[in-house]
Parts: sequence; structure tokens; C-alpha cells
Amino acid sequence: MKINNTSIFYIIVVLLCSLFFIYYTITSKYNDDLVWTKEYVIGEEGIKGEVDMTQFGTNEVYAIGANQYGYAVFKDPDAAFKQMKKEYSKAIQNIRDEFNLNMLSRLSYQDYMNYGWQLSGDYTEEEINDARTVSNFLDIYDNSID
Repeated sequence: MKINNTSIFYIIVVLLCSLFFIYYTITSKYNDDLVWTKEYVIGEEGIKGEVDMTQFGTNEVYAIGANQYGYAVFKDPDAAFKQMKKEYSKAIQNIRDEFNLNMLSRLSYQDYMNYGWQLSGDYTEEEINDARTVSNFLDIYDNSID
């Protein structure tokens, strides 16, 4: 098979576009409309839902605010995500094992958000609750990013 200059050019263009897409997907910034703009106070005008602000403990990294639409968001989603992965690593592994998921990442979190509620295998009540906490966390995280 003979490869000419035109074919090489198209291969390079496709590779560069693919690399750009992967880089953009991994490093894309958060949507400015979704960042926290005010404190999340249940019952206050414009605030939606009733998020238990203490469900993740007292670690300041889990601080919750409200975005411009009134939805609960993490004030620092990256730090909160990193901390949650560390603190709930066992629950994350249980979800991953039961549902045969890829590693938890910003690109795969929605599967964990959906399946964490459904953990039902041979787990303790605490392990099931931790998996549900992961889903709860990811629901708020989902509000926080684009």
C-alpha cells in the first residue's frame, strides 16, 4: 500500500483534531452560569430544593452555595470531587465492581451518580449508605459543572 502526501496530511489533521477534542474535554472550564453566586439557604427566595448541607460532614471543602438559578453547587467542585474520591473510595469501588463501571472521573461520574443508589449486593448497611452518599454528592456536583 502506497501512502501519498495527501493521505498523510489528512491523517495528521484527524489526529490533531482528536487530540484537541480530548484535551478540551478533559480541561474544559466550568460553565460560569453554574458557579456559586450566593449562599444556599433553604426556604430563601430563589433557592431550589432542600439539600442537607451537613451530609458530607464538616470539612470546608464540601461547602455548598447556590448558583444563579438557585440550585445547590459546590463552591469548589474540583476540591470537593478530589476529597470525595478519597473519603469514599471503598463505596466508589463497590459501585464500580457491582455495575462494572470505568474508573470514576469527571467524564464518567454520571454512571456513578445513577448506580450508587442501586447498590444492593452483599454489602453492609453502612456500605450501601456510603454508596448513596456518593450519588448524593455527584448530584450536587452535576449542578456545579457544565
